[in-house]
Amino acid sequence: MKSIISIDVLTKLGGLAKQTFLKAFLALLIITGCIGIVLIRNMDPVFLPNFLGTDLVACLFLAWVFLLWKTEPPILPLSILGAVPLIIGIGAFLMTGNWMWWLVVIFGYAGWAIWSNYFRAPALRVAMQQWKAGNAERAILVLDRYIESHASSSDAYQHRAWFRLDRAQYLEAEQDIQTALRLKPRSYFSHYILGRILLEQGRIPEARESLEAAVRLGPGRGISYLSLGIIYHLEAEHILAVEALCNGVGWGLPNTSNYFLAYYYMGRNLDALGQSASGARAYELMARYRKGYDKLVAVLQTDSSPETPTSKLYRTDLSDMRRRLNLEIKHT
Repeated sequence: MKSIISIDVLTKLGGLAKQTFLKAFLALLIITGCIGIVLIRNMDPVFLPNFLGTDLVACLFLAWVFLLWKTEPPILPLSILGAVPLIIGIGAFLMTGNWMWWLVVIFGYAGWAIWSNYFRAPALRVAMQQWKAGNAERAILVLDRYIESHASSSDAYQHRAWFRLDRAQYLEAEQDIQTALRLKPRSYFSHYILGRILLEQGRIPEARESLEAAVRLGPGRGISYLSLGIIYHLEAEHILAVEALCNGVGWGLPNTSNYFLAYYYMGRNLDALGQSASGARAYELMARYRKGYDKLVAVLQTDSSPETPTSKLYRTDLSDMRRRLNLEIKHT
């Protein structure tokens, strides 16, 4: 790699993924739309309703399509019917100029979102609440009962595999996630969980294949890039590791520990590429997530499976992490 990697530029753009161009395009479209509103309001107020009904509607529609595509490609064709009320609302507004049609569409989508999140599968929500509260056994029991009467629910198998992964029940977790993938083969999250399960079992080539599939199916999900970047680091593929970790940070990660690890291994791989200046910048950004280091230490101290590849990697690198954070406190 001849050029110097700019960590700040890559992470703000979302990494090296091609999808960042679409991300930037949507942002620019919204900005130009807002500028256009001001200009048209000053120049021709009569034309304002038509402008709002075209330019900003296009922004909204493209953002909606982008979010669907980014989340999981298979739901895009299945969600085309969801655009029907949107198109009807747009058409009615353009013909009548009545904003009430927009309110109907907004309330319709809000109602659908509330139903989808809270009433479609309440057992999944209860299981997630139990898991977040630290009651993993209770969460798995809730899913066991739900699966008895909903054997075709890929989400239920996916959640149970996730909880079992967290409890280091790798064989049971793999069985669940394979079932979820048979029911829904193109779920990015199922491929991500399978990759994590395989990684923790030391099946690195298979884990890499699953995580690369997760990235292809959900290119806007940072957590998949983080695990993939760790695999590239383990395989000493430094350029791929930097690219994946930049994508992970750029698209967003769930917590401070994830950001801490992403920037740390970004720095390690940049150092290996001879780009010490960019590596130093990565370590500076890593230091902003000092709490992530504390959480990582706490997790490793209570780790029930210390011989997994990731656990062994993090334990080996703890002293170097501590050195780069200029910490004098010794952790075991």
